[in-house]
Amino acid sequence: MSPFTNTTLQWLPGEPNDSGFCAYLERAAVAGLKANPCTSVADGLVCEKPVVSPNQNARPCKKPCSLRTSCSNCTSNGMECMWCGSTRRCVDSNAYIISFPYGQCLEWQTATCSPQNCSGLRTCGQCLEQPGCGWCNDPSNTGRGHCTEGSSRGPMKLVGAHSDEMVLDTSLCPRDKNYEWSFIQCPACQCNGHSTCINDNVCEQCKNLTTGKQCQDCMPGYYGDPTNGGQCTACTCSGHANICHMHTGKCFCTTKGIKGDQCQLCDSENRYVGNPLRGTCYCKYFYFFIFIYWFVLLILGNFADNKIHFK
Repeated sequence: MSPFTNTTLQWLPGEPNDSGFCAYLERAAVAGLKANPCTSVADGLVCEKPVVSPNQNARPCKKPCSLRTSCSNCTSNGMECMWCGSTRRCVDSNAYIISFPYGQCLEWQTATCSPQNCSGLRTCGQCLEQPGCGWCNDPSNTGRGHCTEGSSRGPMKLVGAHSDEMVLDTSLCPRDKNYEWSFIQCPACQCNGHSTCINDNVCEQCKNLTTGKQCQDCMPGYYGDPTNGGQCTACTCSGHANICHMHTGKCFCTTKGIKGDQCQLCDSENRYVGNPLRGTCYCKYFYFFIFIYWFVLLILGNFADNKIHFK
């Protein structure tokens, strides 16, 4: 039995409870909806999604946007939360206008966060746009490599852990092992490690489920970040979608009455019930109307039979 049953605590509709978010629990004096029994407690005054029926299994809840304190964990679950860099706040993407009614948020991210140093930059183009960063191209000559601090002379490193002084260190990109240092201009072949080049800069054939001029995107039906040798993963849509968002993996559900990032939920707001993981979702009143339809046919049939007998 939930510790929140038969108490003065209430659900507050601050987060969408059908998307897997948790709801805050506050005192009854605060306007909200009555709390349903919860399966377990998580994150202090937050509980998992309430059990609507005895046969329903509660899914692990996601941490509410407002409780996420960094860009990386704010944007880790697709585009449902957005990180405002200028105010260092994480808010629900659907509540942007309410959260910043006067345009206080000057910059935001919904999918990727700006890296804090050179090593967080994944492509040569991104790397050379940042002052003090250089690109070390690996021997495969397919566009793979790594970004690191450096200058026109080569890669550099800090003298010590508590010093800001940088010194040249060519071992970070050894030319004798066919690594190539770039500080002004990227190498001609930029295929993110998924193809070799023809005519110096044209990706011959993108492999590993990638596509694009530089093999920088996943093929339809797959998602991920294939830049710099990254992988693509098949969309997981429970059989109710063929494609998903190429970066986040959020499915574009095509079956009526089904929703969710992986098409795993019924659209309960529009009266759909069922189990999309094992079948599909049906309108709650579908069978009721079918019953009424056959009942009316039966009555009309009996009425017609009686008329025949009376004749």
